[in-house]
Amino acid sequence: MKKVRYNYYNNDISKRWYITYPVIKNGKLKSHRKYIESKKYPTVDEKHAFAKEFIADMEQRIENNDLIDITSNETPKEIPTLESAITNIISIFKQTLADNTLNSYKCVLKNFLKFVQEGEDSGILVNNVTTAHVHEFLDFKVSEGQLCISSRNRYLRTLKASFELMREREIIEINPARTIKGIRNPGQKSHQPYTMLEATQILNYLRKHDPQLFVFVSIIFHTFLRPIEICRMRVNDIDFDNQRIHVSKENSKTRIAKNPRFSKQLLQILREYLVEPNFGDLFISVNGAPGMRSLNVDHIRYRYNKALKAINLDGKGHTLYSWKHTGNIELYKQCKDVKYVQFQNGHTSLSMTDQYLRNLGLMMDDSWSYEMPDLQFEEIA
Repeated sequence: MKKVRYNYYNNDISKRWYITYPVIKNGKLKSHRKYIESKKYPTVDEKHAFAKEFIADMEQRIENNDLIDITSNETPKEIPTLESAITNIISIFKQTLADNTLNSYKCVLKNFLKFVQEGEDSGILVNNVTTAHVHEFLDFKVSEGQLCISSRNRYLRTLKASFELMREREIIEINPARTIKGIRNPGQKSHQPYTMLEATQILNYLRKHDPQLFVFVSIIFHTFLRPIEICRMRVNDIDFDNQRIHVSKENSKTRIAKNPRFSKQLLQILREYLVEPNFGDLFISVNGAPGMRSLNVDHIRYRYNKALKAINLDGKGHTLYSWKHTGNIELYKQCKDVKYVQFQNGHTSLSMTDQYLRNLGLMMDDSWSYEMPDLQFEEIA
């Protein structure tokens, strides 16, 4: 028999207290919640007084085997299809999520819907979606090289949040992604920086086989922008006169605006890529040129991973993001100016930049300690 449980958040009245107790629903034993509303019971003492009386009543019912039956006489509500439920959830997310996040959620959910429909009846009901469906979808995406481990975990977080919202809205009873955990790559460091020899090898391959991706990684290397920030960038974000790229707080992953500088080499690369550009266009779009259709960052990663495999540099911990680390290493070696590295990265403090560089194995040179001048003093007889 289920027990009565009282959740009062250590007397924190800013949270919604509740009591969980057993009931009968459709002939089955279920758990039900009784929320203690703050309007009716505003103080800690009033909440506890109500809870004490309610719990005593429920425990007496359990002892007498007289549980409350909450079975409704209403006609059971129609269970929606997975497609209908996803459409409904996306409309709810529109009210709370930023545009970039919403687009990311749409991409994941539509990919999941397509995968499930191809393997099942296209009209599969949402309550028939199981944990196995989610596992199979994620495993397929990773095995096909369409997702790296971090992207796989991001997909999982999106599915968890989406199904949890369905559960809260009573569209489903159980979140099929709830018990699935993110995975790590034990023994392999992620985003390993490139040597200059490896960097040259990759750039030569991309320049010949994927010119747009060549421009993409060049931007990461020179400006330290994240892949998602480049996917959100528009042509008019580039200041050619002052050799800067403007990243608004809406497009910044950290929600902090920044204006990293770029070199004459990148200036030339950008001018070659932008032939008669429309300055309102997205910088990265379909057909290898700027345009109005956005490209998902996972698509860029997929193309990049294929390139690494083609030149036998896969499986070494290298990723698209490795270009950011590689650029930071080379800049610091050139200037030894932590303040400038901080500016390029858009870090909010020097301590953040200091820790970042140390994590990359930089700023660890202690040879200066062996070159300290000797102090002069008289020996004591």
